[in-house]
Amino acid sequence: MATFVLVHGSWAGSVVWRELAPRLRKAGHEVYAPTLTGIGARKHLLNREIDLDTHIQDVIGVMNDADLSDIVLVGNSYGGMVITGVADRVPKKVASLVYLDAFVPENGQSCISLLPSEAHLATVPGEDWLVAPIPSASFGFKEHAAPARHLDPAGTANGRHWSCQTEDVCPGHGARALHPIL
Repeated sequence: MATFVLVHGSWAGSVVWRELAPRLRKAGHEVYAPTLTGIGARKHLLNREIDLDTHIQDVIGVMNDADLSDIVLVGNSYGGMVITGVADRVPKKVASLVYLDAFVPENGQSCISLLPSEAHLATVPGEDWLVAPIPSASFGFKEHAAPARHLDPAGTANGRHWSCQTEDVCPGHGARALHPIL
């Protein structure tokens, strides 16, 4: 069986995996779904110093604490940025990457650089360091702001990884359909 580390996107937290994680465990897989610093259940840690590197270190910390290896890293939305950075820093621990409706960055790209030019991210009034969430009521989640610095560039993950998308939910995310990216 596989060891999965599931990485959520910018605003919701690991709650996005509440249905998938138990199914994977029931199938015999080991599953970790950390909540990134300053987001979701860890929103009380939100501060202007949080960036993509913080989130990469969050995931590496879980991997190290649990002594994980041969991991399938799954990233959703902004989580694609995080898993790319994790795979770049600890490639020997990662078996594969799965981009689930996620950003698929190349070296030096940021979330902002992957968005179409007409996309405009708003900041929280009075807090120019917080990016306002895309309205999430339709997803059934409460809205929370995310630190703008986490949208900075990621590294490059070498090797085989997968992009799993059946439709373009958010402009800038990886290519459509399930396909290997070498």
